[in-house]
Amino acid sequence: METPLEGYEINAGQSKPVRPAAGTGGVLRSRVLGLDLRSERQAGTTVVVFIDPHTGEEFDGSLEAAERDKQELQQQVSAAEQRARAAERDKQELRQRAIEAEERARLLEERLRSLTAHAPPPERDP
Repeated sequence: METPLEGYEINAGQSKPVRPAAGTGGVLRSRVLGLDLRSERQAGTTVVVFIDPHTGEEFDGSLEAAERDKQELQQQVSAAEQRARAAERDKQELRQRAIEAEERARLLEERLRSLTAHAPPPERDP
């Protein structure tokens, strides 16, 4: 692009140019996107750079950056899924341990009852 980035907004069926804020170097604010936009030359072509006005984070719309972001997100999702599977395994193991502990407690209670059923009553002190 030989000319600066141009933007238009439509209001009541009329389009009017969006003016860059003073001192921004031609950055336009998109109220629809909630982003600032500017043009930039990269590798012999002009691209639109999107800027989050709150964080200053920039995204140039290149497929390489998007692919890197996608791969990073996929890795994060995969790691989260692995943690969730491990947590589910742990949960199942704890459930099984609880069942086994309850069974042991039940058997011990039965044994105690059978032992105390045949025992003479305790002696009392006068």
